[in-house]
Amino acid sequence: MDRGTAIHTGIEHFLQGVAPLPNEALSLATYYIELKANSPQIEHEWGFTKDWKFTTWDSSDIWLRMKLDACVPGNALVRIVDHKTGKYYPIKAIDQGQLYAVGASIMFPDAEMFKVDFVYVDTGELKTAVYKRSMVDKFKAKFTKRVNQLMLDKVFTPKPNKFTCRFCQVKDFCQFNVEE
Repeated sequence: MDRGTAIHTGIEHFLQGVAPLPNEALSLATYYIELKANSPQIEHEWGFTKDWKFTTWDSSDIWLRMKLDACVPGNALVRIVDHKTGKYYPIKAIDQGQLYAVGASIMFPDAEMFKVDFVYVDTGELKTAVYKRSMVDKFKAKFTKRVNQLMLDKVFTPKPNKFTCRFCQVKDFCQFNVEE
């Protein structure tokens, strides 16, 4: 985790113009130089109430917090960038991208498209998802339902499956592990 934090901070400093791009991100230099040229907002903290209204990060009515690595607002398109170390996990990335689209739709009410870039520094990969405003209500309903279920749960019964168990850190001794 310390390594990931150091790389993330190095990229942040590069985008702010106060340091060179970290060696670990040099395979993505073209991407990061282009991003820097678009003057991204760095480390934005977004807070939302359970009614999906914007609130401050430390507000007593906060229900959800999002911290964006980089964001490039636009009239029609909002671009969100998330720096990653490690492997690509499709399920996590899809959910995170959809959640970013919901947040961006609230923060930028005139935008019609939300582009989310997941930049995998260790592998030099870029995974991009583009969401239309017309999709956001569906995502919002999905996340609201999931959080409401979570808030009611008192047992937290495991829900294993082949994909997530494959990457689990405790799979070797977990009684719920599902083998392929």
